[in-house]
Amino acid sequence: MRQRVPTPALALLLTVLAIGCGDDAPTNPPGGGGGATIQAFTNTIGINPDTDGYRVRVAGQGVNRTENVGPVDAVTFGSLSEGDYTVSLEAVAGNCIPDEAQVTFSLTEASPRLISFRIVCS
Repeated sequence: MRQRVPTPALALLLTVLAIGCGDDAPTNPPGGGGGATIQAFTNTIGINPDTDGYRVRVAGQGVNRTENVGPVDAVTFGSLSEGDYTVSLEAVAGNCIPDEAQVTFSLTEASPRLISFRIVCS
């Protein structure tokens, strides 16, 4: 004798199978950019560090995104299109000096870009 599967369980099973099979649609949403990535690192040294951290801004190719980052931390910006970008370190305390506060470069999908900000506080 065959056992009957309840209707809600069958509907759930079919939903899971449909999601798992996919439809070969692009993984990036339209206008959402490609798969290029920027990762920004902060490394704060010295006395009286800026304990509340900083903001890292990525601007370019229609993108203007900001993330908070700690004194010794990292943040990743993904799903970016290829092209020219500027990464800026913002909200730095007056007693702290970054080695550079802004970096401009050309980003390609094949080469994720790593940016390191070294900040010295006195």
